Amino acid sequence: MRSCARLRQAQRWESAVNTQSDVLEEGSTLPEGIASGDQTQAKAWTSDHPVNIRVSLPFFGKRFYLTLVAGQERRPVERLRAERAKNPLATRANIIFLGACGIIAGLAVVAVFQMLSVSLLQEIGIVMGGP
Repeated sequence: MRSCARLRQAQRWESAVNTQSDVLEEGSTLPEGIASGDQTQAKAWTSDHPVNIRVSLPFFGKRFYLTLVAGQERRPVERLRAERAKNPLATRANIIFLGACGIIAGLAVVAVFQMLSVSLLQEIGIVMGGP
């Protein structure tokens, strides 16, 4: 039942994205075809990436999304500068998120080394916790 509702919601969202004209800043433009409503070019523009990971995660009763998109840079330098000015990297939320990711990665590395050291000590005959 819940998955059907999510499917309908996803279909409505996709339909809205495909038919909605984007609100742009003054002087900015969408790639040709998207502005005119060409569905095939709109889909190619949003999903033409070698790495395209999109995940929605439940967290304390709310849903959050995480998107990782990577590929060859094709935007002009002017657009890159404008987007960097509009969306700076050094925001409080980005710093907290990257710090949390760093802590989790560090703990994972420590856990792996701990497991390897215990395994190595057991192999050479040193028993942990004995008298």
